[in-house]
Amino acid sequence: MNANYYRVIPRDLFNESKLLKCMGRLILKIHDNDNLPVPMTFEHDGSPFKIAQQECGSLTITNLKIFINDKRYIFHSTYNSKSNYNLHVVDDELGEPPVFDDNGDWDEEFIDFTKTLI
Repeated sequence: MNANYYRVIPRDLFNESKLLKCMGRLILKIHDNDNLPVPMTFEHDGSPFKIAQQECGSLTITNLKIFINDKRYIFHSTYNSKSNYNLHVVDDELGEPPVFDDNGDWDEEFIDFTKTLI
């Protein structure tokens, strides 16, 4: 991951703001225990968010950790996406299901993904 990737304005303002919006939605749902499909928690070190670009081009926050059933997963947003909530969870074996639908509710693929982790 590269936290010092070359940023182009205005494109990367939109890309990073979408990531922050999606992660904010995710953290709020975890914090409020909002219809979580499985137990989820998060940890943040209190420092400014460290946004990094992955090799695939997606963006993630490296100092915000998300756990599903006590196992850490990487969440990233796809670059230049037109989707309202373009957040995906990364699993080496099961792929990268979307976390939210266009309304910011849990996507059925994410719910199905979490059921495989039980």
